[in-house]
Formats: sequence, structure tokens, C-alpha cells
Amino acid sequence: MFTLAICLCFLSVFGLYTQSKKVETEPKGFMLFLKTRKVLARAISGSALFVSTVLFIGQMGFAVGIFTEMLMWMLLACLLVLFMPFGKVTWGHLALSVIVIAGIEVSTLYL
Repeated sequence: MFTLAICLCFLSVFGLYTQSKKVETEPKGFMLFLKTRKVLARAISGSALFVSTVLFIGQMGFAVGIFTEMLMWMLLACLLVLFMPFGKVTWGHLALSVIVIAGIEVSTLYL
């Protein structure tokens, strides 16, 4: 569940990042899709934020879940703003991070 919540947080941050007027990178792929459909991008971002908040609240309780959601959202926003303009965030990195996070989650549940 944590992996899904973290991925949804990232989707929320990425959707809002593409809508930013200060982004100077050349949009391509999924970023171009979100850049051209502003209402859809905001709806996806808002719903992903809501679902990830509900997942965190369900896993950890109300106050800790909201605090963890805010912490995770700020962490991912800072990392995205830091690395995205340099072209350092690729789909391979994202896939590897999801696999690592899922491995940590599975190992803590079953070990």
C-alpha cells in the first residue's frame, strides 16, 4: 500500500509540475499530454493526492497519515523540481525506485 501511495503522490506532484508556467524543459510524452490538457491534469493530480492521502490515513491513522502525506508530497516536489530540469529523471529511474520501494515494503511485511 505504501508503494501505491508514494506512486500516487508522485503522479500528483508531476501533474501539477507540468502545469507550471516556469517549466523551461521541452515537454514530450506524458508531460506533453498533461501540458495540453490542463483540466484533466489538475483532476488527475487532485484525485491522486486524495487517494494517496486516504491510503496513508488507512495505514497509519488520521493525524500521522496526513502528516506523512504532506511530508511525502513536499519531498517528491523538491526532488522533482531539483532533478527534472537537468533531465536526470527518466522512466528507468522511476521504475527502479518503485521496485526498491516495493521490495522494502514486502520485506518489512514478511520478514
